[in-house]
Amino acid sequence: MFSYQAAPHRRSALVFEKRFLAYTNERVWAVVEGSEFLGGATVKGPVIYLSEQSDTTVKVALQRANLLNSDDLRILTWAETRRRGMVWPEVVDFAVQQCKRIGAVMLVVDTLGQFAGLAGDAENNAGDATAAMQPLLHAASQGLAILVSQHERKSGGDVEDSGRGSSAIGGAADIVLNLRRVPGNCNPNFRVIRSLSRFDETPAELIVELTMEGYVPRDKGVNASEQVKEKVLAVLPVSQEEAISIDELCKLAHLKRTTTQEGVQELNAEGLLLQVGKGRRNDPVRFYRAVTHSAAAARS
Repeated sequence: MFSYQAAPHRRSALVFEKRFLAYTNERVWAVVEGSEFLGGATVKGPVIYLSEQSDTTVKVALQRANLLNSDDLRILTWAETRRRGMVWPEVVDFAVQQCKRIGAVMLVVDTLGQFAGLAGDAENNAGDATAAMQPLLHAASQGLAILVSQHERKSGGDVEDSGRGSSAIGGAADIVLNLRRVPGNCNPNFRVIRSLSRFDETPAELIVELTMEGYVPRDKGVNASEQVKEKVLAVLPVSQEEAISIDELCKLAHLKRTTTQEGVQELNAEGLLLQVGKGRRNDPVRFYRAVTHSAAAARS
């Protein structure tokens, strides 16, 4: 089964990302070690990794991911393919041959645009994009899991068209994943993974957090909205006499005004926040924390 797990046999996955290399490398590490990834089992086996990074920087990235000395990871850099005079179909063919030789279960391409030479108008041309995907689709049909990383377009967009270039790239994949920071004033280590998949078992959305142990899934309730409400509640006074304005609340909670207002509205709807004042110059609307039964009991 493949949801966000690392090595879906006979399924290609196209990952659009803003160069979240740590996420890709942790996925690779999970396959090489046969460990869990985001709560799901992986298929243990060797990995062939096509990297756009230079020989020097790729070693640094692999060292951070504890992959540098792994016998089950083989790297082919873009610079090396240039030195060999290889064009894109030849690169994929060579990589597939190496996969068969060592029994690899996954082929990683980071990034498609760099290796396939999709630059300028070619990147947005549906014909060129489709041609670039054909060698990978052929590789996937031979039982390999294909993980393709691509830069995200500056304007963003929905999952299927958030990657740079023609939408034909995403259309050729079985699974498209979009990895972004969680919007709003929340934990900077939180990411949201959104998907578009041909398979029912792939979750539409997953919140993950980058910890010292790597990426771990979080409940859907642990999102930007909950983080904002926690910050607002933490600074709200508990008496009407000490009620504070929205501007004071923003300063104390270190939140933007619009974000604070959204949090106040949700807390008010949940009965956790009360307000006084008529919204006039000498009587602004002010907020204070509602005393719940549990809080009152704790005080007594």
